[in-house]
Amino acid sequence: MRPPLTDTGSRADVASRMDAGALVGALGIGRGDVLSFVGAGGKTTLLLATARGARSLGLSTVVTTTTRMWPVQAEDARGLGVRVVMGGRDGAKAAGIDSAEVDRLHADPTVDLVVVEADGSRGRAAKAPASHEPVIARSTTLVVPVLGAPALGGTISEVCHRPGLMAGLAGVGEDHSLDVEVIAALWSSAHGAFRNVPETARVVAVVNQVADFGMARHLADRILRCTTPEGRTAESVVLVGRAAVGAGPHRVELREREKMES
Repeated sequence: MRPPLTDTGSRADVASRMDAGALVGALGIGRGDVLSFVGAGGKTTLLLATARGARSLGLSTVVTTTTRMWPVQAEDARGLGVRVVMGGRDGAKAAGIDSAEVDRLHADPTVDLVVVEADGSRGRAAKAPASHEPVIARSTTLVVPVLGAPALGGTISEVCHRPGLMAGLAGVGEDHSLDVEVIAALWSSAHGAFRNVPETARVVAVVNQVADFGMARHLADRILRCTTPEGRTAESVVLVGRAAVGAGPHRVELREREKMES
């Protein structure tokens, strides 16, 4: 079995059209990092693009998951010339490894970078995590919560994985639209975007599949103003554009506090 296609092609095709170098630079990835993609809206595509960008920089890169991944996606990663570490099979998908194994990979002196898909979303473009999610290793240095921009404006029940949890964080019904204030609630709660994130890890948000960069900048600035009760905030927000088949590389834009709208 194969994963469903996006409306712009397979995840490998979409990842190949991303400006991987710009993505790696915007995320601030370096030697010794353990990066965990969480959330929804293009994690696997971003993982593949990140692996490609890291490989081009000469970083010895391992790709893995602590959840599950379609076997063809693991093969796509191997095709990039990176090492792929998976567990056995879990139904139609490849099973992930446990977080302790991620820690062991991080400790391996031959490994420069570990890139982990640490969350599941059942193909939805947004999600709120359950108590056991995401599965983030203690060695993780960078957590990247992902949101698919096409989900904005849709009904929570239709565009979100675990819609009841998303609605509950914002204090609205599942028939409410996924708007900026609902996303702000996700980023202001200890049970939202920062759930299970190690205290020492950096957190950089990604808004993926952006068509309207004006709207996306407004959303990014709202995320950057959010603070959890524990005082945690996003370091920055990376906006990744949406590109049609045959178009140039996806646009990548870094949004930081000093660039926020007043």
